[in-house]
Amino acid sequence: MRRARAPMAFGRARLAGKAAVLGGAAVFGLRVLAPVPGFAAGTINVPCTGTGGGPAGLIAAINTANGLTGNTTIQVAQGCDYRFTSSFATYDGSGTALPQVTAQVTIQSSGGPPPNATISRNVSTAFRLIDVGSRGNLTLDQITVSGGLTPTGGNGGFPGGVGSNGVNGGAIFSSGALTLNESTVDHSATGNGGNGGNGGNGAAGSGTTPGGNGGPGGAGGNGGLGGGIYSSGPLTITNNSNVADNITGFGGSGGTGGSGGAGASPGTGGAGNGGSGGQGGSGGSGAGVYVAGGGSVAVMGGSNILSGDVTGPGGSGGQGGQGGQGASPTGNGGTGGSGGQGGTGGNGGAIFSTGKSVLLQDNTTLTSNLTGAGGQGGSGGSGGNGSSVTTSTGNGGNGGPGGSGAQGGNGAGLDAAAGTAQLHGGTVVINENVTGVGGNGGSGGQGGNGASTSGQGGSGGAGGSGAQGGQGGGLYAATSSLALQGNTALTSNLTGGGGNGGQGGSGGAGSGNSNGGGGGNGGSAGAGGSGGGLQLTGPSTWQDGARSSSNLTGLGGTGGTGGNGGAGAGNGTSGSGGSGGNGGQGGLGAGVDTTSGSSLTLNGGGVTISNNDTGQGGPGGSGGTGATNGSSGANGNGGDGGGLWLGGSVSTSGGPVINGNTTGPGAADAASTGGNGGGVFAAGTSSGSFNSTKITNNSAGPVTTGGVTTFTGTGGGFFRGAGSTVSTAGATITGNAPNNCTPATC
Repeated sequence: MRRARAPMAFGRARLAGKAAVLGGAAVFGLRVLAPVPGFAAGTINVPCTGTGGGPAGLIAAINTANGLTGNTTIQVAQGCDYRFTSSFATYDGSGTALPQVTAQVTIQSSGGPPPNATISRNVSTAFRLIDVGSRGNLTLDQITVSGGLTPTGGNGGFPGGVGSNGVNGGAIFSSGALTLNESTVDHSATGNGGNGGNGGNGAAGSGTTPGGNGGPGGAGGNGGLGGGIYSSGPLTITNNSNVADNITGFGGSGGTGGSGGAGASPGTGGAGNGGSGGQGGSGGSGAGVYVAGGGSVAVMGGSNILSGDVTGPGGSGGQGGQGGQGASPTGNGGTGGSGGQGGTGGNGGAIFSTGKSVLLQDNTTLTSNLTGAGGQGGSGGSGGNGSSVTTSTGNGGNGGPGGSGAQGGNGAGLDAAAGTAQLHGGTVVINENVTGVGGNGGSGGQGGNGASTSGQGGSGGAGGSGAQGGQGGGLYAATSSLALQGNTALTSNLTGGGGNGGQGGSGGAGSGNSNGGGGGNGGSAGAGGSGGGLQLTGPSTWQDGARSSSNLTGLGGTGGTGGNGGAGAGNGTSGSGGSGGNGGQGGLGAGVDTTSGSSLTLNGGGVTISNNDTGQGGPGGSGGTGATNGSSGANGNGGDGGGLWLGGSVSTSGGPVINGNTTGPGAADAASTGGNGGGVFAAGTSSGSFNSTKITNNSAGPVTTGGVTTFTGTGGGFFRGAGSTVSTAGATITGNAPNNCTPATC
C-alpha cells in the first residue's frame, strides 16, 4: 500500500503566467527557471514531457537543488520513463546522465499507484545515470534506475601493455549518502577490463649473438566494480526496494607472449625463448552493490530483495610465445613461454563489502545471485624446432607449461571482506546463490622437433593446474565479527566446481637416430568450492534460530591428460607418455566451513546445520601414450564435513542441532575415498567444545547400488583429525552412518 503524499511545501503557484518565488527558486507554473544559491530548499515538479519536463527538466532540477540549502524534493511523474540519450558530464571516470548531486536531494515519484518513475539510458553509448558527490545526500523514493553502463577499459598497447580497468558504478556511483526507499536499481552493468597487449618478438640471432627472447604479454584489466551501485559512503536500502539483474564487467584477457628469435644461420648463437603470456584480469566484484572502504550498507525495513545479480568472470591467461628455431649448423630450438594465469572471478554477487559494516535485517532476501567463473590458464608456447637447414643438428626446444586457472568468485550472496556484519531482526534469507567454477588449467606447449639431420625432440610442457571453485555459496565472511540471529537462513546455496587440469603437451619428434621427446604431465584439478552456506575466516556468533540447510559444495575437477611422447627416428625410440593429473577433492563444509584462526559460537535452541551435502571427488586424468605409457592420476576424494568443517575454535550451548548432513563419495564411487565427517570434520587445528550439541542422522560417503547402500567415508557423525583438541563431552552423537565417531571414542 502506498503512503499518502505530503502536500507541496509552499502552496500553489500563481496563475496567469506570474512568477512566484517558492523557497528562493524562481518558478513559472511549478517549473524551475534558475537556481538561486544559498536559499532554502523546497519542492520542484518535473513533468514527464513538455516545458520543464523530461530528462532536460530533471537535469535543471538537480542543478537548482545543488544551489539550495536543506532538503530539496524533486517530484517526477509516476510511471514516466525519463530516458537519457547522452551524458550531462563526466564524473568518477564515466559520463553521467544527471549532474552530480552535491546537496541534500530527494527524487520522488508523484502520488498515485505504481509503477515507479524510471531514470534510464536509451542509447548504446556507455554512461552511468547518477553520481552522488562526497558532500551529497540523495534519497530515491519510488524511483527505478535502469540500464546504466560504464565504459570498458582500454586495451594494452604493443608491446606488452597492461589493459586498463573497467569503470566502476554501472547505475549509481556514490561518494556521499545514498538511500533507496521503495526503489529499484536494475539491468545495469560496469565495463569490461581491457585486454593485455601482446609481447614483442625476439630479434633473430646473428653470428655468435643468440636470438632474443620474446617479450611477455601484458596483463588484462579488471572488470568494473558495482554493477548496480558503487558506494564509499553510507548506503541504506529500505522499504521494499530491489537491486536486481545487474552485472559487473569481465576481466580482460592476458596478452600473448612474443616468439623467441631464431638462432643465427650460419652461426653459433642460440635460439631465443618464447615470452610468457600475460595474466588475465579479475572480474568485477559486487554485481548488485559494491561497498568500498569507509562505506557501510544497511538493508532494512520492509521486504527488500537483491536478486539475479552476476559478477563477471576472470579473463583468460595469455598464450606463451613459441621458442625460436635453432641455429645452423648446430643449435637447439628455444623453449616455449609459459601460459599466463587466469584472472579470478568477481566476488560478491549481490553485495561485496570492504567497508565498515554490513547490516541485513527485516525480511531481507538475497537470492539467485551468481559470481563469475575463474579465468582459464593460457596455453604454453611450443618449443622451437631444430634448424631446418640441410645437414643441421640440434634438439627441439621444450614446450612451455600451461598457466594455472584462477579461482571462481566468492560469496555469491554476500562477500563481507572487512568490517562487521550483522544479519538479524525479522527473517533474513540468503538462498539459491551459486559461486563460480574454478578456471581450467592451460594446455602445455608441444615440444619442438629435432633438426633436419639429427636431434632429439623437445619435451612437451606440463598442463596447468585447475583452480578451486568459488567459496561461500551463500556468504563469505572475512569480517572482524559476524552475527547471525533472528531466523537468519542460509539455504540451498551452491559453491562452484573445481577447474580441470590442463592437458600435457606432446613431445616433439626426433630426427636421424634420435629419440622423441617425452609428453608433459597433465595438470592437477582444482577442488570444489568450500562452505556451501558459509565460508568463515573470523569470529561468528549464531543464535535465535539461525540455520544453514540444504546447501551443496562443488564437485572436484578432472585431472588433465598426460601428453603423448614424440616419435623417435631411425634407431631412436618414442618419448614416454606424460602422467595424468590428479582429480580434485569435492568442496569442504557444505553447511559451514571455518578456517584456522576462526571462531564459531552456536547458542540456543533452533540453531541448526542440517541436510547439507559435500561434493564428489573428480577423476584423475589418463596418462599419455609413448614408449612407456604415463600413469593415470589419482582420483579425488569426496569433500569432508557434510555439516561443518571446523578449522578453528567452536563453542556451543543450549542444544544446537547438526542433523541429516552427508559427505560426497570419491570419484567412481570407490571404496575409502568418500568424504569423512558426515556431521562434523574437526581438522587438526580445531579446538573448543560441542557441549549440548545434537549430532544425529548424518552419513559419510553413501553410495547406493541396486538398492544397497554402502559407505565410502568414515566418521558419519564426527571425525577428529590428528591434533584436534575439540571436546565432545556433553554432546549427543547418535544414529550416524557408517559409525558415530572416528576414532571410535568420540
